[in-house]
Amino acid sequence: MIRRLVSEPLVQFIVLGATLFWLSSAHNASTSAVGDEIRVTADTVRHIANAFEGTWQRPPTPEELQVQIENYVREEIYNREARSLGLDVNDVIIRRRLQQKFQFLLDDSATAEKPSDTELLEYFEEHLTRFSRPATVSFDQVYFDEQGSSANMNIKEAERILKRGDFDGAILSLGDAFPWPHTVKGATLQDVADVYGESFAAKLDALPIGYWTGPIRSNYGNHLVRVTQKIPQSSKSLDSVRNIVEQEWRLDRRQEKSEALYQELRSRYKIVRDDAVHLSKRDAGTDNAQ
Repeated sequence: MIRRLVSEPLVQFIVLGATLFWLSSAHNASTSAVGDEIRVTADTVRHIANAFEGTWQRPPTPEELQVQIENYVREEIYNREARSLGLDVNDVIIRRRLQQKFQFLLDDSATAEKPSDTELLEYFEEHLTRFSRPATVSFDQVYFDEQGSSANMNIKEAERILKRGDFDGAILSLGDAFPWPHTVKGATLQDVADVYGESFAAKLDALPIGYWTGPIRSNYGNHLVRVTQKIPQSSKSLDSVRNIVEQEWRLDRRQEKSEALYQELRSRYKIVRDDAVHLSKRDAGTDNAQ
């Protein structure tokens, strides 16, 4: 019952609110400000000293500590003066930083509990491909530049060589310069698609092992290709990747809870959009020019 209650987004939101209140109180305790007064408390000094030690791996000297305290006072003064001038209003950088800090609070409040064995097994089976070793292919390729003056002649000559059976040396001598290796080993089909294109990867996957084939078109031009090895996808047991699966489970659950908390917050606001305003790029450009 308690576990189910704690998992409710509304309860988590209440806890988050209490956390924000506590952080605000802690900040007010560490830096007491009344009117134009800036009070540097013992907690503030300890925080400054710890920050210095974390950076330099040693405690600050009294002189160094005094410099850091003065830097803190300067920062507080500048911050207050800037706010009094409204410099924080509609500032994109400040807005994004505040959003980022609040997102961290949401993520911390949405930390997932430890999964049960049943939950972990179900998650593992649902995302089996994520925890499997992907299929790989190794192949040789010879590239023919379509823009070259002798491209058609070379590829036709290569096709004649294939028919005669005089493969490696003769074919390689006809190929053009290519930015990627002549021999590719242990590449996933996605790796191949990223470089050569989806169509090339699909055709490569269908080729038998040990035979020159082509021409096969890629994003760059035509290739003669010989597949030298194929290793199929292999699944791993849950025990062998348990820690990784649990990390992924926690990450997914945290994201789900964080989104639920956001939706709970969003429901408290009235979102008003003026859908009647549609500026074209031309209109926007004219406005900016003015």
